[in-house]
Amino acid sequence: MLTQERLKELLSYDPKTGVFRWIKPTSNRVSPGSLAGTINMYGYLVIRIDRRTYHASRLAWLYETGSWPVDEIDHIDRDRLNNRWSNLRGSTRSQNMCNVGDGPRGLVPFRGVTFDKERGLYQAKIRKNKRTVMLGRFSSAEIAARAYDDAAVRFHGAFARTNFRDPQTGDITGIAPMQQGSLQ
Repeated sequence: MLTQERLKELLSYDPKTGVFRWIKPTSNRVSPGSLAGTINMYGYLVIRIDRRTYHASRLAWLYETGSWPVDEIDHIDRDRLNNRWSNLRGSTRSQNMCNVGDGPRGLVPFRGVTFDKERGLYQAKIRKNKRTVMLGRFSSAEIAARAYDDAAVRFHGAFARTNFRDPQTGDITGIAPMQQGSLQ
């Protein structure tokens, strides 16, 4: 297993930029001072050391803390190539999945909201601990999205991906706050 000592012998890491450079290359195709790593098919920067490939984010963790991450590393801004120390945080698989990008949304432009054709109402739901939690049905997509945001901040904290709330502060962003009496 790669140690922090061996890593620091081979590479330098700048926590402000997230860049790794070779100090002592392990290949004759690389010169000292050159940037380390290549981008893999999933869009992550990977670095090959002693015939083993490592994600740069995991190497940054080892470089800065002296130990391997317990579980996963989450890129806070969701940019897989941004390995600045301030952009990395340890996370569980569940927490990391809270910070994934948006998939196709269909007709409703909000995260966690679908349209219930039978009732003519917007339905809000969220995933927590591998289970779907129904948050209710609402008269508008925006109100349903706000219900989703409240639940996302409550369930996922700093890992929450929301429609209108800043997950760090919980403050409402974008449009005016939800009005009272909106639950159907």
